Amino acid sequence: MRKRHNKFYTFVISSIALFLGMIFEFTEHKLDYKCINKKDFSYVFKEPTIQHVYLACELYGIINPEIVVAQSIIETDNYKQYRGNNIFNLYDSKKGEYYKFEHWTESVEMYGKKIEKEYIKNKDKYKDYYQFLEELPYLKDTAYISKIKKIRKDIY
Repeated sequence: MRKRHNKFYTFVISSIALFLGMIFEFTEHKLDYKCINKKDFSYVFKEPTIQHVYLACELYGIINPEIVVAQSIIETDNYKQYRGNNIFNLYDSKKGEYYKFEHWTESVEMYGKKIEKEYIKNKDKYKDYYQFLEELPYLKDTAYISKIKKIRKDIY
């Protein structure tokens, strides 16, 4: 009986240590990308949350993850409303419709390819990323940047 208790306690303590280690890694925004591929990531993180979007930003090499997370919160009404797994309301001007994705992480990848790529290409024109966003031709909300800054301040 004693051996069974020892194995049980060892299992419980190991599980708690593993869980706490995972929490520490996620709160520190560290993820070992060698052990996870994009398909596994989308399987594990089924729904977008602040933490999941941040980690997806890291996975796809987004250079301003805190700002991008704030944008996703605004665009989805805190992840309550989004269509086609498009958490940024990315628009395909060639087709005249919003992009649709199989998984929300693909919209993070597309954000990097479309939006941040444009910023990187023209970085010298802008004081910072906020100015770049402010000058996007489709930005209609005049309070958008101040909303992003507030959300970023509240979260981080």
